[in-house]
Amino acid sequence: MLACGACKSENIQKLSLVYKGGLSHAQGKETGVGLGVGVGGGGVGIGSSKYKGTSQSLLSKNAAPPVKRKLLKVGFFYVLGAWLVYQFAPGNLGIVLLLIAAGGFHVFWNWRYNKNTFPGLFRKWDSSFLCLKCGEISLPMQEQSPAPPA
Repeated sequence: MLACGACKSENIQKLSLVYKGGLSHAQGKETGVGLGVGVGGGGVGIGSSKYKGTSQSLLSKNAAPPVKRKLLKVGFFYVLGAWLVYQFAPGNLGIVLLLIAAGGFHVFWNWRYNKNTFPGLFRKWDSSFLCLKCGEISLPMQEQSPAPPA
């Protein structure tokens, strides 16, 4: 039987289930009608709107999986910054080159994290449990069965 590594309680739940259980999605459409009377006469208005959203409990937020680092978005902002400097301050070629180099380094650093570090963090998260007694998040320990009598 699996148990909490801190308090030895068997009342544990997989972290991925805690995360998914605290998410709720909503979407729909609302329609309304309005009537109005004024100095110039009366009028009718009809309107509609659509909504779509997600809410998340604090417990689910705390049990969230690790996130991969952004590559394209980070690179885009460095390139955009370099282009803006080039357009509006063309004499600063050094800054343009520095931004391009820094962007390349940042993208490479994020790629390396995603390739080398993220998979291990995700595996650890996917194997972790939340103790519903003490609140500890940890890898469970395997309780030993009593040895059969000799």
